[in-house]
Amino acid sequence: MKIREKKRPWWQFALIWTLILGIPTTGFLVIRNNYKRWGMDLPGFPNFSEDGIPVLNLKIENDEWQKIIAVREKAFETGILVVNDDDWIKTQLEFEGKTAPASMRLKGDWIDHLKGKKWSFRISVKPPLAWNRLITFSVQSPETRDFLNEWVYHKLLDREGILTTRYDFMHLRLNGASRGLYAYEEHFEKQLPEYHKHREGPIIKYAEDALWNLRQVEALSGITFINGHRVVAAADIRPFKEARTLADTNLRAQFMIAQNLALGYKSRMGIVSETFDVERLALFYALTDLTRTYHGLIWHNHRYYYNPVTGLLEPVGFDGDTGGRFRELMNDKILGQGNGVDGMYIITNTMEDRQVWDAYIRHLKRLTEPAYLEEFFKEIDADLNFREKLIQKEFKEFTYDRTALADNATLIRGMIDDLKFLGEKKKP
Repeated sequence: MKIREKKRPWWQFALIWTLILGIPTTGFLVIRNNYKRWGMDLPGFPNFSEDGIPVLNLKIENDEWQKIIAVREKAFETGILVVNDDDWIKTQLEFEGKTAPASMRLKGDWIDHLKGKKWSFRISVKPPLAWNRLITFSVQSPETRDFLNEWVYHKLLDREGILTTRYDFMHLRLNGASRGLYAYEEHFEKQLPEYHKHREGPIIKYAEDALWNLRQVEALSGITFINGHRVVAAADIRPFKEARTLADTNLRAQFMIAQNLALGYKSRMGIVSETFDVERLALFYALTDLTRTYHGLIWHNHRYYYNPVTGLLEPVGFDGDTGGRFRELMNDKILGQGNGVDGMYIITNTMEDRQVWDAYIRHLKRLTEPAYLEEFFKEIDADLNFREKLIQKEFKEFTYDRTALADNATLIRGMIDDLKFLGEKKKP
């Protein structure tokens, strides 16, 4: 259903959103009245200010908030959020008695990030200030990344020395009104590798602009015509912080090398062991199987750090998002069985490399040993319990499935001896 405020009386607009999303009509009365006190008049969320987690208040002027509303409405017309540079608005961050100028916009490709009252935002602080040692970061409902499953995934990546974004929980306020518990996640800035004791180097991605623009056209036209392989083939390789990267002589040179490596990988013309840090890539794949975080392997979620010391690409793990389906995903093939997740078009040739395969099997055996997860959960027990209680304060029915990973490890361990090298079929 298309919702266009200009073609409907405001009360119909409010009624539609009340029925679809459960947003009280009183909230839209606030929006209609020039957004005066739009935050304060919506039903409250739990207050986490005394729970020992970071607190952030976003102070937003009414005219800026109207821009956010307009972008959100457009997203609901197509079911997809497509953003551009014009969608950033001005805001002030208030935290720990400090105020910092910043910009923000909506984030998330799908409208699950925009439902109800817990919308997802990308926030960028004006240097040299930072929030919680982060300059650019995202905030989103814990539900959008499957609550504690994503946090545990990040803890495992950290434990194994795989680059990943900082990810944890915080209390978000909008114009002083609580929006409850949120998950925050670091964006791809120079601080990411530096935090993990790596030298600064470009972080690259496959550009997904064309994909989401095409999906938006599909949604509007009702015609399906996207060919995933062609979209991947046409995707540019870009660095994060592109302007800064290209303006710096060293970073520009490093990006050019990284771009050529990634192009070789995408076109299947490069030698895998001369493109990637094989050990880290294989370990990343094994961790993906253990956590069933295949969403992070879809091509447009690939992120790679170019290590200027080794001259190789390393995976950056993020957005594993099991979508509340962890045990259901246990029915899927693992990567060593040729898992072909829809959209994951540029991974097969790495698993057909003998060095990657041998390292993958070795890590898979180690990670699925019963003692491995027993030790891991002992290490994080207090932190896990604390965060579970935080989530339950707002999401009353939530419980973390503490046996799911171990059950999955047992399942995978029973498969390992029957796995066949995926590159075997390539032999003449």
